[in-house]
Amino acid sequence: MIRKGVVSVNKERVRLAILKELENGNNAFKHVDLGIEPNALNDAVEFLQDEGYIDGAEVYVTGNYDISNAMIIEKGEDYLEDNSLLMKAYKGLKGARDWKKI
Repeated sequence: MIRKGVVSVNKERVRLAILKELENGNNAFKHVDLGIEPNALNDAVEFLQDEGYIDGAEVYVTGNYDISNAMIIEKGEDYLEDNSLLMKAYKGLKGARDWKKI
């Protein structure tokens, strides 16, 4: 369902969920908390770091990641604000698995 130049809705929602969790000070979530595969979380964290939405995250060649020092930065805050209507549907990790399937 992904076409060149188009981000899938699920990828977009995973990215928003990560940003929201970091904004709330949660640096301990795992892929299982979001109901996604490990590589999907790695890809999302790497994208957010590379594009300047977060800082302090580490994504390793092995596919592992470390978000213990990650934080949302201004561009990420702006992104959340721009997507505030979608974020109103997000209730945190408890509902993240259902939310990303919508």
